[in-house]
Amino acid sequence: MAAEADNLAASLEGGASGAAVVVALASRSEPTYGALARRMLKDRRKVAEFFEPDMFADPARDILLDLFASGEEGELVSVSSCCIAAAVPSTTALRWIDRLKQLGLVEQSEDGNDRRRKFVSLTTKGREAMRRYLASISRVQPPAGA
Repeated sequence: MAAEADNLAASLEGGASGAAVVVALASRSEPTYGALARRMLKDRRKVAEFFEPDMFADPARDILLDLFASGEEGELVSVSSCCIAAAVPSTTALRWIDRLKQLGLVEQSEDGNDRRRKFVSLTTKGREAMRRYLASISRVQPPAGA
């Protein structure tokens, strides 16, 4: 980050307009939908510091947020990791994963290296729905063509 600031300062000294530097800064620091989803999950965990954790349980939303953020980060999510992200007992999380599969929002695939492990990911329908949801609650602008 310090190197970026030095580069931008050098650009100003070299004659770049202030507006060009502001645009460069904004493009580098703009949050993404994936970052927004991660932040929402973090905020949801924070509430447990003040209230009973199960008071605000919303496993479907937590699963969708985690799968969306992980997908944006290029990460694969195992079923067990998905259950942990839901912050509910694994039996409850597994029921929600099945329900989300029935709705066509998530899908499972096998791990090619370990047949005991399965991965969960958003379907195209699920990813598009999450993008629309995140766009509706944020100021993050979707990339062109998204």
